[in-house]
Amino acid sequence: MRALHTTLLLLLVAVPLGGCGDDPLPAGSLFVRAPDALFEEHGRLAPIDGRGFGDGGEGAWYADVEDGLAWSRGRRAQLILNTLDDGRGRVLRVRAKRAPGGAKQLNLRLGDHDLGTVDLSEGSAWHEFDTPPEVWNGGENLLELSVASTVVVPAPRDYDIADERRVGFALGAVEWAEPRLAHASREGLELEPGTGALYHIGGPNAGRLVLSGRVKDGVDGALALTFGALDTTDSRVLIDAEPVVLLPENGVIAWEGSLPERSRAFADATGSLRLEWSGDGAVVIDDLRALPLDAARPQQGARPTRPNVVFVSVDTLAAKHLSCYGYPRETTPHIDRFAAESVLFEAAMANAPWTAPSYLSQFTGLYPNAHEIRAKGVAEPQAWETNHLAASRWTWAEALRSAGYATAAWLDNPWVSAGMGMDQGFDVFDTSAAEIYLSDTDGGFAHILPLALEWMAQRDSPFFALLQPMDPHGPYFTRWRYRGRWDGDGLYDPQRRVPVGFDQQHVFGVIPEYVAWAERKGIGPPTETLLSEPYANAYDEKIAEVDDYFGRLYAWLDRRGLLENSIVILSSDHGEAVGEHDYWFDHGTLYDEVLRVPLIVRLPGGEHGGRRITTPVQLVDLMPTVLELAGLPVPPDLHGRSLAAAMGGAELDAAPIYARGGIGDQEAVLDGGDKLIWSVPTSSSYQTILRHPRMPEGHLERTAPELVGTWWSTAKYAAWFSERPEVKRAVFEPLVGEFREVYRWRDDPLEAHDLVAPGAEAPDVAARERLEAVRLAERAKGEAAQASASRAVRPPSISDTVRARLEALGYLEPGEGAPTDSDGR
Repeated sequence: MRALHTTLLLLLVAVPLGGCGDDPLPAGSLFVRAPDALFEEHGRLAPIDGRGFGDGGEGAWYADVEDGLAWSRGRRAQLILNTLDDGRGRVLRVRAKRAPGGAKQLNLRLGDHDLGTVDLSEGSAWHEFDTPPEVWNGGENLLELSVASTVVVPAPRDYDIADERRVGFALGAVEWAEPRLAHASREGLELEPGTGALYHIGGPNAGRLVLSGRVKDGVDGALALTFGALDTTDSRVLIDAEPVVLLPENGVIAWEGSLPERSRAFADATGSLRLEWSGDGAVVIDDLRALPLDAARPQQGARPTRPNVVFVSVDTLAAKHLSCYGYPRETTPHIDRFAAESVLFEAAMANAPWTAPSYLSQFTGLYPNAHEIRAKGVAEPQAWETNHLAASRWTWAEALRSAGYATAAWLDNPWVSAGMGMDQGFDVFDTSAAEIYLSDTDGGFAHILPLALEWMAQRDSPFFALLQPMDPHGPYFTRWRYRGRWDGDGLYDPQRRVPVGFDQQHVFGVIPEYVAWAERKGIGPPTETLLSEPYANAYDEKIAEVDDYFGRLYAWLDRRGLLENSIVILSSDHGEAVGEHDYWFDHGTLYDEVLRVPLIVRLPGGEHGGRRITTPVQLVDLMPTVLELAGLPVPPDLHGRSLAAAMGGAELDAAPIYARGGIGDQEAVLDGGDKLIWSVPTSSSYQTILRHPRMPEGHLERTAPELVGTWWSTAKYAAWFSERPEVKRAVFEPLVGEFREVYRWRDDPLEAHDLVAPGAEAPDVAARERLEAVRLAERAKGEAAQASASRAVRPPSISDTVRARLEALGYLEPGEGAPTDSDGR
């Protein structure tokens, strides 16, 4: 949960804590982690450190700064202005400049209030607005700036993505108040006048608070402590009593006392503590501890030390390619040994076939459509604008951190970003690996593992570590020592040739161009057919490389003695198709090869090791499972369920599995051993539609022979069809409407026999109708959760570096900087 609504909308920031040489903190210290919120007012924004306007404006501005000005990417740009809730108006000042030959007027809007229009000049100039109190929120405020048109200008010499770029206007700075800041570190918490901080305090042993601090320069003031309980279902803080107000005596503030009963975070809630300082200068809190009610006698039955949680989620790792899941190649000997000491789920399903919605669901225990948003004022929003972790969501990283865990994540996939809200609950959110291209074999797991080991070695409290390498994601650049180990073994047809689509993405029957480049780097555009076997082998080689690094991690945990009190989880966000259903080296479908992922959980001490569970489960089950294993309350109304009892041997009843997204509008449900895939093919890109499996043989030749054999971009197809609406209707006619496939999944896991296919002798209509009712019911759960989430003010965004990386991974069309499909990948 990133923002809460009481009298304030909290602005949260991630403050990295911990590091080499940190002294151990006393038991129960809240300084082991970042606060869950800081109340502060930056007062000024300017492009710094080559980052445009920081996280809030990352996707709207070019990162390079010239003469203290940053250029907008298009007509519209957004900034986050954070304020304290003090009920006063502010003078807003903006320094802006006209683009050469560009629009002459700049429109400004603050939240729902139009501020008006100013004239832009060729030199930068300040523009001032006197704004009343009612236009400001306490917390985040969205400032939107827009012009009527854009112009193309030369790019700087060192701008290596293109020679020119399209801009709208330049912005130098925005000012709205005198800065009042709050600073948090392992050394303590420093609050300037009017600022504050909030900590969630989890676990039944958090019953007593110890606080001490000092005022700077002997100033007067008051520190207010407000205790409450956090309702994790709807983001409310329930205030238990009037604030405790502490006054300095001889410059010192000290307090020790019991938390109110509702703040003690027993089975039904998580406690909260809000500190707010008012005074003539700053206060420094150097000791803040949440302790048991009786420190000498812990509560009966309480776990003396909560287990560490190590979560390794390997991007694009299909379960069927692991030898412990029955794959004929020995791709994963280290993971196999790990699985022998763990509980293995044979049928774990991702809830989405691509990264962003899959992790949003894993982090929250909610279905993908619970996180779908429509970007305000954007006619054709991009994937990063329609999938976002709302500020009010409660994640398992936040739940663990509230119980005293140190939390850290190392992310390799650019989609798992702070710009999409996924940093919630993490003290450390390291995306340095995401800036390294897959062609650089020093990236991926090789980059992440040393960082994670160094951090874990320094922890003096229970920790949650997330490692997210994406080595198996295409294009498959393998290290020399892994190459060729399965050449000629006969598992894949060595003569099978597949067309390579130039500018083609999310297309059946072709090898994506970005994947083909891995074998043809420097040769030229791969527009001919290529043998498919080398790519299938390369995918397995990347899995073998991941296995080696996982083996090093597992051995390190063993040597350090951490396995005795650690939960270690291996899983993925989705799988990969290597030709199944004529879909090659990609993951946009909802078939088993894409949705089935490994899920292997080693409990502390290897308890219940070797158990295999056949009942289908899904990745939204991770959050409730981990929280129960850690002895923490599980929020109600999650779409997932805890698997903890099943790992101990209890019967696990079957429950519906739901997945959504990928190529256009599609959903899948698995229930009672049967599976339904629902799709609307015409919601896909032109590229996908023209080569869709449901396109009748010879239909394109009859309706649009000019398109046969073309490998155009989506934009070129769109332009061609816009001039021929009658041809478009004729081409699309067989794919209009909703389509359904039904498989007896338990007996047909390869999903080769559609029980309701056109021409089926005895279509199983009853199964289709039953599964359709299940699909609608599961979809409704996500829609209901979507409606209950408070929407983040922060605009979802990605940076220049991330855009370039996503292009290299096949997510964006070259040069366009936007996904070709509304659902992304």
